Amino acid sequence: MHSSSSSSSSSVEIIHADAFSSPSADDAAAAVDSPPAPSRSIADRIASSLRTQEAVDALCKKHGVPKGFAARPAGDLRACSTPPPGAVCVYKDALEAGMRVPLHPFACDVLRHFGLAPSEVTPNGWRIMAGFLVLSHHAGVPPSLAVFRHFFKLCLFMSNGWYHFRGKDSVGLLFTVMPTHL
Repeated sequence: MHSSSSSSSSSVEIIHADAFSSPSADDAAAAVDSPPAPSRSIADRIASSLRTQEAVDALCKKHGVPKGFAARPAGDLRACSTPPPGAVCVYKDALEAGMRVPLHPFACDVLRHFGLAPSEVTPNGWRIMAGFLVLSHHAGVPPSLAVFRHFFKLCLFMSNGWYHFRGKDSVGLLFTVMPTHL
């Protein structure tokens, strides 16, 4: 994962796929304390539908991806593929959910702590992290991994290798209505 402010050699491979559909009643998300290695079987089958540089450039402009990042269509790469050196694959949905490039240091801390790549976090996972950053800012305190872990637990999404965060029952809800597409 590369998220440096010296972004001249960084690139972002943008993937757009309908990978985050609503889970069925039979597909309950499982909570995990120490996440296992993600399943690659589903992610291996998801190809990006963003095929033109123009579409990627428009998306980057909309979400404020700095010009120093060489954003380009992922082509035939899958999000679980090893990206080219100095690059990271991200989903369009993650940008739309609040993920920003370069990654906020708090997001890097969360990803590092749980051993996740940006492409392994569902859009609602990015919404939770972005919302936590906003709440921390409005409270006038720096975002803390310990406080985040107090309120949220990492959950496996439908046993398919993507993860999201769920509020812990013991502390109450910080965020209520989330989109049904994770």
